[in-house]
Amino acid sequence: MLIERTTSALADLVDEEPPQAMVDQELQARVENFIRDLQSRGISVDQWLSATGQDSNTLIETFREQAEKDLRAAARIEQNAHPAPAHPDE
Repeated sequence: MLIERTTSALADLVDEEPPQAMVDQELQARVENFIRDLQSRGISVDQWLSATGQDSNTLIETFREQAEKDLRAAARIEQNAHPAPAHPDE
């Protein structure tokens, strides 16, 4: 819960959306990890969707929103790690 709140707070500090290619790549990784996790538990995606009452579009959209938020938070962390010079001539 703390990590999620921190990630959300960091993401809210970034105005720009991450590049679509990065979002797509992160989304694909999340879906693949999710499927792999379900399979390791002996559960199919259809079984999980049925048990949770979700549809695949809702699941994908949830993963996409989380990927975008995490990428914005990562961008903010990167900005803090490598701040721009205070004066452009430096």
